[in-house]
Amino acid sequence: MDLVTIRGADVRQRMIQGAVGMSVGSWLMLALVASLPAAAQVTTIQATTAHSSSDYTVNLGDDVSVTVTTDSSGTAGELATLINAAINADPMAYSLFTAELTASDTVTITAKRPGETYTVSASGTYSSDLSISDTTSADEADTVPFGRAVIATGLSDDGIEETGGLPKAAALTARVMNLAVVYAANEIYQVSITVAGKTYNFNCPADTDSATTATRLAAIINDRMPAGVTVDATVDTANVILRAEVAGLWFEVTCSNSSATETRLVLTTTTEGSDLFKLLRGVSAETYANQALVSGSSIGEYQANETVRVQAEGLIWVETSQTISQNDPVYIDVGTTNAGKFYNSSGSNRILWPGARWVRPGRSSSGDIAQLSFPRVTV
Repeated sequence: MDLVTIRGADVRQRMIQGAVGMSVGSWLMLALVASLPAAAQVTTIQATTAHSSSDYTVNLGDDVSVTVTTDSSGTAGELATLINAAINADPMAYSLFTAELTASDTVTITAKRPGETYTVSASGTYSSDLSISDTTSADEADTVPFGRAVIATGLSDDGIEETGGLPKAAALTARVMNLAVVYAANEIYQVSITVAGKTYNFNCPADTDSATTATRLAAIINDRMPAGVTVDATVDTANVILRAEVAGLWFEVTCSNSSATETRLVLTTTTEGSDLFKLLRGVSAETYANQALVSGSSIGEYQANETVRVQAEGLIWVETSQTISQNDPVYIDVGTTNAGKFYNSSGSNRILWPGARWVRPGRSSSGDIAQLSFPRVTV
């Protein structure tokens, strides 16, 4: 009888070797509350006028209200001051909102619970004296699917737990730096840009005047910067503006010139920007309590304001739609649609993760899941 040998690679299409968010081994775990991009409702209450010795009631949601009474002078400023004090002094009202007098006749109230919407209104004989409008709408936090990159952006109210969520560009800021060029004949302007642990050097000879030299330097940087390294150079008169095309991409710049005259090439930081890897806490790990909560999905997720288990180092299975090969580089998406997903190629919303690599593909050659390895994050 002939011996038939079946290898793992022969049955990969049918064999599930892991699940999205499943750790491979035992690794450091962190906790983080899913709070991005939750926004608290902000409402302004403006006293356009006031009647003397009159009652005004402000309703905060369905069950809470405060009532104030103007004195015999009845001014708009007095009415606003009374409402501000009443909200901050009432235990029920203050549990929902904080109030601040932002103008002599205007109270701005901010909800204490991000994501919750309240109807704020006025009642009473002269309720039309109060103009009420929402300046910021409440926005619930996003859910966090298993196997996604997760960032921290703050602390909980008690200061104990970190808060954060998916690394969407809206939560990040693009870094911008400025090189001011001063022309000098025979000068060589030297710029070094470090991105993702690699340094790229550029030399530009002086050309005609400051503006022309700046234009030439920007062109050299854009022409010689490798594909996928998304630092863009533009020109404003005699200034070369270096900008991270992807919010969250960090880069460093040094500059010099052949004459060592520092005033001929001056570097300043226009916008500090966000460093994705200073905010990164790791990859959201699975938990049996949250399996496949999305209808039709095989991937579980953490709900808004829920505590997320975050793997801070090591090996983990994640979702992928690409063909993965061993030791491929790892890119993190920071776009709106695919925030926190991982790829093996650069893209308009992707940032290379230094030190991370793809270890093995998953159930099929076209993707579905794959295993990646990443270094311990810095907390």
